[in-house]
Amino acid sequence: MSYIRLGFFLFTFSLSFNIAPHKLKILCGTVINTMDTILVGGLRLP
Repeated sequence: MSYIRLGFFLFTFSLSFNIAPHKLKILCGTVINTMDTILVGGLRLP
């Protein structure tokens, strides 16, 4: 599972060089929000 997650982050990181800075900010915010949702939902934290 961790290898899949690592691969996803590497893929996103490599894509970041081909995306305009303002779109990169939106993408990073979306990824962070998604990870927060997964962690909070998966761990049942408040």
